[in-house]
Amino acid sequence: MDPALPSDLMAELSHILSNILLNDNRIRSNAERIMNDRLCQNPDVYVVALTQFAVSADTDSMRSLALLLLRRLLFLSSTELQPTQISNVQASSPMFFDCISSDTLSIIERLLLHSLSHESVLLVRQAAVDAITALADHFIQRGRSWHALQAQAIDMAQSPNVILRESVFGLFSGTRMLVMGMPIDDLLKILKAGLEDQESVDVRFSALRAAGAYLCDADDHQLAQSVNILYPMLDTLPSLDEYQLAKFISSLTMLATTKSFLFEPHIRPLYNFLAPLLLISTNSGSTPIQTMLIPSGESVTFPPASAVSTRDQNTGTDGHKDDTRKAILEFMITFSEASSVTVKNIEGWTAVIVRGCLEGMGTRCDSDLGEWLESDLTEDPVDDTYACMCEQSLARLAAALGTKLLFPPVFDYMPSMLGNHDWRMRHAALVAIGKIAGVNSKSYDTFEEMLDEMYGKSNEVANIVNLVTPMFNDSHARVLHAACYCVGQICIDIAVHGVEYSESLIISLLLALNSPEPRVHAQAAAALVGFCSEMANPALLTYADRVIARLLTLLDPNCYNGKQPKRYVTEQVITTLAALANVYPTGTIATHYSHIMPLLLNVLRIAPAPDCRKLRLKAIECVGILAVAAGRDIFRQHASTIADLLLGIQNGPVDPGDTMLNLQLLETWPTICQAMASEFEPYLPAVMQALISIAATDNSESHQSVGILSSVKDEKHQALKSITIYCSTLKARFTPYVSQSLELVLLTLGLHSHDGTQDACTSLVPILLTCSKENSILQSQIVPATFLQLIHCINTETEPLFLSRLLKCVTKSLKSVGGPTHLSPELTNGLVEAVSSQLDIIANKRKAEQKTEQILTWSIVETWEASVLKDAEKLLCYLDPLLKDLLSVKGLSHLNRDGHIPSDLLALVKDLYTK
Repeated sequence: MDPALPSDLMAELSHILSNILLNDNRIRSNAERIMNDRLCQNPDVYVVALTQFAVSADTDSMRSLALLLLRRLLFLSSTELQPTQISNVQASSPMFFDCISSDTLSIIERLLLHSLSHESVLLVRQAAVDAITALADHFIQRGRSWHALQAQAIDMAQSPNVILRESVFGLFSGTRMLVMGMPIDDLLKILKAGLEDQESVDVRFSALRAAGAYLCDADDHQLAQSVNILYPMLDTLPSLDEYQLAKFISSLTMLATTKSFLFEPHIRPLYNFLAPLLLISTNSGSTPIQTMLIPSGESVTFPPASAVSTRDQNTGTDGHKDDTRKAILEFMITFSEASSVTVKNIEGWTAVIVRGCLEGMGTRCDSDLGEWLESDLTEDPVDDTYACMCEQSLARLAAALGTKLLFPPVFDYMPSMLGNHDWRMRHAALVAIGKIAGVNSKSYDTFEEMLDEMYGKSNEVANIVNLVTPMFNDSHARVLHAACYCVGQICIDIAVHGVEYSESLIISLLLALNSPEPRVHAQAAAALVGFCSEMANPALLTYADRVIARLLTLLDPNCYNGKQPKRYVTEQVITTLAALANVYPTGTIATHYSHIMPLLLNVLRIAPAPDCRKLRLKAIECVGILAVAAGRDIFRQHASTIADLLLGIQNGPVDPGDTMLNLQLLETWPTICQAMASEFEPYLPAVMQALISIAATDNSESHQSVGILSSVKDEKHQALKSITIYCSTLKARFTPYVSQSLELVLLTLGLHSHDGTQDACTSLVPILLTCSKENSILQSQIVPATFLQLIHCINTETEPLFLSRLLKCVTKSLKSVGGPTHLSPELTNGLVEAVSSQLDIIANKRKAEQKTEQILTWSIVETWEASVLKDAEKLLCYLDPLLKDLLSVKGLSHLNRDGHIPSDLLALVKDLYTK
């Protein structure tokens, strides 16, 4: 079996591999470099030597490393093997695999199959399976067969050796090569034997993964012959202990995602098996707080006493049981998302998941309150506990099935949970309402509408509010925090559609703002933002002075016994103040301006430390909003100071980690301009210099990664919107920047990117042209160039929606320059020809679609094109009043689906401008 290899080569390779295993980074890196060099110099010999080590090395670690390196190195490019040569390579280089001869590949195949059949160490065997899987998948891509692998796999599946049987099913799940060309009946027989293996649960698990992988990739013809394999797959579950059951259930979840219909004939018995395992306790001996029946008919209590009494106070519920419940819950939620219609018809399905989630949400650790209170809200680690998973699962279930199905079982449990002595149950109840209410806004227009649909009586909203508001008197900080979260989720709907319930909720949030815990303060302040909808909530207006005064108190160190407020509290308070300033009358904000603005100035003056980035961004945003809300007369006292501070930040050292600073400055400068009006003019040169630079940024996708490209487009879009505000606000004072701005706008219009920047351009062109009227010489220069570019854009535009915006832009631009008489005959003719050309395209498209009868897409296209026709008609009428009477009879909007445009109409349109 051993190929004849030089002893010195094997000795050198042994030394290299030994060095790669060392912890010294310098030695290891040097060994890897030498390995890569040798492979490039003599690929066939060295790769065979490496594979030989995988079979014959004395130690497990050397064999495992050889297999790992083989799997990694085979599919690297030559430039990756020798990175120093990358700069000299223009095209993509071939894989190392392509440098190996066919004979060498055959040797590698034989050595790997030998390792698979003779390796006794589990870790090394798994490395061999991984290497074979990677090689087999690559063979499939290259069209190379590996018949010996399939033959050996069939033999190993029938081997009396448990280790061999387990390994071969790992191959079945890892590569499609084993099933290619194999008769389906033979494959199913092998899988069934593995699923029913009486000797090893590991073999059954490996076979389950293999069967799932096969079904996931199977086509309709294969599935039709393979559906019965679900029976032995599901039969593996009942005999398992909790530790094993978790991974078996998890392996079925992917199949439930891609081929959920396969489970539908089995879902009821599967539900009967899973439901009791999902619930934390079925102890009917405890005092029942709320009872229900699960499929077995056993009466159970909720919340279960044992869920509290037997819970480990440091680690929560038993780890294995939690893992099992996590796996079951993930499977049931996944299946609900994939087959919502099916599960809606399964009695008890929704109720059991809801109950399981509520129980799980009540398993939070009870010993971390002090740590939770002192932790930084922005630095909380990712919560992977079962309680957190249950919260997320409840929201996913609501999104999948609709809140109408969830609220009845949830609210059946609410009174008992909210009255429970364990804070975790009270916390879980409030979070549950918030999670479902957060999904509700996507399904219903209002929170009240949802409840009306469920119960048919509007006073149910009052019942919800009556359940939640008493919890603001709870003595436990985390319950109070959850109450604030809950109100924050429902108050957006209530603020607009249930104003009569707002007052009690706002009073409750004021109570929370008076609590001693910073995290509660931040959550209560965040909840208040929900009441700041497009129109000010009357109830919040009544309490605005008290709310703002209390928010300002939270920024005072005296509120925290002389300690500085938590940074996350300051950030949220500033955000809430900005939201209030954005919707409430000037007088309300002006009263508190003298207290708010100095605090913001202090934030802007602090050093731009990395941990203060977010705080500074929020302060910059709030400054702009507050400036407009307070009014020019009040803001004037701080205007120059703030403008100088913002200029200092803008021109300061670049912080690579502060990716949002430019965008926030772009959004804030225009609001400062609106607040200062003509007094902003001295700052315009410095602001426009940066603005023009951003607006001129190349956003070509070929030069940017996805994240950078998105950021560049956002900044460019905001820059164009900012120019619009400057031009509209400053009018004649903006004239020096009209020519440069218009040049950038017209250039952007011709990019056909349709990323939002072009829409901003169509709004900006007429405004810039209006501004240019103050300078007749400037206008005479830019008008021809502007309309020439607009005509070009109309001629080349293919998107109906944007074409409509272009036509509107042209009409407004004509009005901005004083009417059609300011266009030369050549430009007028070009404009009419461009519009007529687009009308011909629409007519021909409609004729073609009538022939192909593309009914499904027609209604959308027709709506878009109707907008084009309407705007084209308005433009033509404005070009010449003689067309108005004709178009009123034979209007473009009357263009039928047969594509007919009266030839005399188009002829007349053209003739009017060619004479």
